[in-house]
Amino acid sequence: MIINCVFPLCEIGMGYGPLWIARKIDSSWTNNTYSTKTTNMQRYIDIYSGPVYLIHFKYSGIMNITFITMMYGVGQPLLFLIAAVSFLILYI
Repeated sequence: MIINCVFPLCEIGMGYGPLWIARKIDSSWTNNTYSTKTTNMQRYIDIYSGPVYLIHFKYSGIMNITFITMMYGVGQPLLFLIAAVSFLILYI
């Protein structure tokens, strides 16, 4: 459950990390978003749009956290706290 709690943060890092680096390389490591090295519109959209949002993975993660918490939470009440933190992280 703790891995389920931390994995969304790792997923954000894996999704936005390479995009952030690509954006910085494209703008020559400046903060000016209007300065770009791309020569066509599709490459610009690929760099400056976010990663694909896969809702089926998010939904299955929420169902997994809920199922494990309701199944084993009676014996280990700490799971309810971990599930609450997991849902908060997923919401944010």
